[in-house]
Amino acid sequence: MSTDFKVMRQSLDLSETMQKGISHIRAKFIAGDFETALFLLQDLTQALISIQEAGRQVLAAETFAALNAASQELQNGLANLIWAYETHDWGKVVSTLDSEIIPGFQRWKTTLERIYGPPTAS
Repeated sequence: MSTDFKVMRQSLDLSETMQKGISHIRAKFIAGDFETALFLLQDLTQALISIQEAGRQVLAAETFAALNAASQELQNGLANLIWAYETHDWGKVVSTLDSEIIPGFQRWKTTLERIYGPPTAS
């Protein structure tokens, strides 16, 4: 199995974990478990950075640009979420998850799957 294929597959697998993580983060914020949500949010951010860096290594420049644009939208949503968290605006936290993070993640994941191909069974 080529290194590029491994990177692509691992990125797709990690994106599935990220999707589950977003649902868990939302549930933790709604439940008022803000500290756990923050740790999960940090993991989500690190996963996005890892996939972005891996893509930089294996994708052609124009293809990486498409992934980068989708990543930037998600990163902007994460920045807005962190701002809401830091200002203790819990309603804004949940609304940012619903209006920016979840749809932004779906667009990013669709872009990732279009670039790398659909997820494959292990």
